[in-house]
Amino acid sequence: MYLAFYKGRKSENSRADWFDFIVCLFTSSRYSHVEILTEYDEETGEANAWSSTHRNSGIRMKHMNVHTNSWEVFRIKTDRTKEEVKDWFIKRDHHKYDWFGVLGVVLPFKFHKKRRWFCSEAVAASLGMRDPSKLTPELLWQSVTLLYRSH
Repeated sequence: MYLAFYKGRKSENSRADWFDFIVCLFTSSRYSHVEILTEYDEETGEANAWSSTHRNSGIRMKHMNVHTNSWEVFRIKTDRTKEEVKDWFIKRDHHKYDWFGVLGVVLPFKFHKKRRWFCSEAVAASLGMRDPSKLTPELLWQSVTLLYRSH
């Protein structure tokens, strides 16, 4: 499987918007969003991507191309199968985006709601990681770089 991290700074990605800027600013990150790719063609960049996004109001699967300057893609090793990850998202396909949970990663208290998810929280939970509501895209990138990135 792969993780695709969205570059949220205008200096690296002309398509980044105000929300991307805010996420990067408050999390000291170069990434504002993350997707988990369960199907990915390394040659064409075509992928089935799963995440939770404010643009789509919550959990969803999207067919997309990640071979643009907007994304960085990393292959990861995990004990979870593609089917387990997909099932995790399918069971939550009606869950909304967690606007308050996003605040909880930069404030000293958590706002997580049971049926709401932000991107890195959903991806980390689908991989079975501990305390997913504490992970920004940057912290998730750091975690998978240390734990799951395949060489």
